[in-house]
Amino acid sequence: MRHRTRILNAVAALSVALLIAALVSRKSAVSVELHTDKTGLRSITVDDVDILRFGGFNVDDVQLLGKDGVLRAASGAGRNSFQPTGQTATYEYPWGTINVQYVASNSQLTLRIATTNKSPSDTIQSVRYTPLSLKFPQAINEYDGSTPLLEHNIDRIGYAAVTFGNYLIIVSSDDVDKPLMVGFPWALDGPSNTEFPLSVHTGRVKNFPDSLPAINRPIPPGQTDTFTISLRFGRKGDDPTAAVADLNERFLRAFPAELKWTDHRPIGAIFLATPPRNVINNPRGWFGDQNFSILTAPAGFRQRLLEVAEGAIRIMREMDAQGAITWDLEGQQFFAEAGYAADPRALEQLAPEMAAVADDYFKKFTDAGLLTGISVRPQQLSLSDDRKTLKQVPVEDPTELLAAKIRYARNRWGIRLVMIVANANASDPNPIGASVIQALAHQFPDVLLIPEHSSLRYHAYSAPYQELRRGRTGTPPAAAAIYPNAFSVIYTADGALDSYRNELRKSVQRGDIAMYRTWFQDPQNQKVRMLHGQ
Repeated sequence: MRHRTRILNAVAALSVALLIAALVSRKSAVSVELHTDKTGLRSITVDDVDILRFGGFNVDDVQLLGKDGVLRAASGAGRNSFQPTGQTATYEYPWGTINVQYVASNSQLTLRIATTNKSPSDTIQSVRYTPLSLKFPQAINEYDGSTPLLEHNIDRIGYAAVTFGNYLIIVSSDDVDKPLMVGFPWALDGPSNTEFPLSVHTGRVKNFPDSLPAINRPIPPGQTDTFTISLRFGRKGDDPTAAVADLNERFLRAFPAELKWTDHRPIGAIFLATPPRNVINNPRGWFGDQNFSILTAPAGFRQRLLEVAEGAIRIMREMDAQGAITWDLEGQQFFAEAGYAADPRALEQLAPEMAAVADDYFKKFTDAGLLTGISVRPQQLSLSDDRKTLKQVPVEDPTELLAAKIRYARNRWGIRLVMIVANANASDPNPIGASVIQALAHQFPDVLLIPEHSSLRYHAYSAPYQELRRGRTGTPPAAAAIYPNAFSVIYTADGALDSYRNELRKSVQRGDIAMYRTWFQDPQNQKVRMLHGQ
């Protein structure tokens, strides 16, 4: 009887717990409702509080590109209508039609904005829309009064998360494979910061920060393009990444993981030079030695370089390393003005003394069963006729340029590790498109690409570079959530290794690779070995 009573009491307790959990869940769920009439959108209520400031759709700017190559602003004069049954607004202009459908479901409001280009010859090169504007009961906490709260989805999940009062609102671009910029560009009532326009745009907006990438999404004549954006509501303190979990799944389907690299042992870094102090006798800064002279002791360069290789190999064996990357094969003669030259094809021009011995240098490593690596960059190297100045010239699409550099090193030295430095766009500081990295990975499937800068999608094809001295201890959680087998290369030198020991050990255990200095016996190397359980 007592046993039965205990069971009944346990069942009752469980029932109460489930009921409380259900009530808490019901209480924590944010209710979002959409209200329209025959004229259009009238209100958006969040837990019965109306946050709609203005529901009219505004065309801020449309740029048309003619066959003559001239860009001009399209007319903003038009007419509109609304169908309450489908909750769809239609806007007619001389150049095209915009259809906007509003869908409220649970804690989310979705807008589907379809733009049809009715021009027989002009391309819609870019658009900037304000689908609606919102008024919040309290100020947006994340707005500093000047920095736009805008996010793009180029090679990543694009969403802007902000909080007001006890609420969280996420503005997201739901088409993960189509570039778009969304968010709140500014407050309409500063300094109160409670009223904001919702902004959607392609192209580039002149008065927005240069750090934002250009969104290349033209609409050809006769074509229709649809932007799908969402307003997702939650409670302050909720995890924004959980609110966009569906986008993670879409992203993985659109950009599946392709990287296959099974060796996760450490990788050594070799820097053969420093910016020169003795520019006459040692213009490339070899060995960081201002007393070394390439002019009076050219034979000594060969001997010393091969000694560096032999010493690095001894340390690599101690570290159980898989290989090493030589970052500055061309020396650092022009580092102050152009960074690493990072073009092995120009070795004869930039460092003839290295060109004469490079084959033997790399052979030391391959004979020892170790992988070799170099650095390349997506800019075109330009050396002046007098060989006194060097420039790195950005190119619009660097795919073939990078491929040519890698191919040369792969064919000549069997390079398997490639550090891609300075991989920023030609027009802004954002990483070059992940499609470039994907194309390189397809061309060189047995090469590990290590890009200096990266976006989320990079993890599908490469092992992005991280620096411990900047507090980066491994693969970002957002990348690991989408790509469970993703890994990064963490440069540990000059970083607070003791302070981040636990984080680094977890990163190495899940597959991240530690990069260490291997051209000399760095005291930190022993700590790196301990991360790998050696």
